[in-house]
Amino acid sequence: MTASAPERVVEAAERCFAQYGVAKTTVEDVARLAGTSRASVYRYFPGGRDEIVLAALLASAREFLPQLPARLRTTRSLGDSIVELVVSAVGWVRSEPWREALVSAPLSRRLGAEDFAALYAVCRDFIAPYFASARDAGLVRPQVTLDDAVEFVVRVIHSLLVVPGHRDRDEAETRRYVRTYVLPALLVG
Repeated sequence: MTASAPERVVEAAERCFAQYGVAKTTVEDVARLAGTSRASVYRYFPGGRDEIVLAALLASAREFLPQLPARLRTTRSLGDSIVELVVSAVGWVRSEPWREALVSAPLSRRLGAEDFAALYAVCRDFIAPYFASARDAGLVRPQVTLDDAVEFVVRVIHSLLVVPGHRDRDEAETRRYVRTYVLPALLVG
């Protein structure tokens, strides 16, 4: 299937981010690599660079989430699945420096809930079946809603990527941290 013009712009942006870095990539760079005009880029992304960064973040989530079911099939419990989701997401983002930079990219304006609506929707759609099964099995704390669980997990991943903490954690230490502090917030006993 051929990519649409906006998808080609996002793909070009990702290549620019990898080559120049997120902070140094301009709309002109993206347009040139996409083989289109700057005006066309603004037609697809009226918010300019900020909107392109958010679109690349969403595209990254759409690329990552389909990889998770294979990883989650090897887990023994819901808690293990949550830990694997968080650790895998952090590892995947960190595997490409430009992806990690996307998460903390400087934008020209303050972001609002509407900026993240599509990202949350993609994450929600992915997590919903797992959450429903866990809720039906009585594994989720009664006061935790699907929307709150999605927001919490996305915030934890974002925090682990952006806020270094008081020490570097390897994968095993990150797993311990998530198991100790994240799971009790979501799961029963």
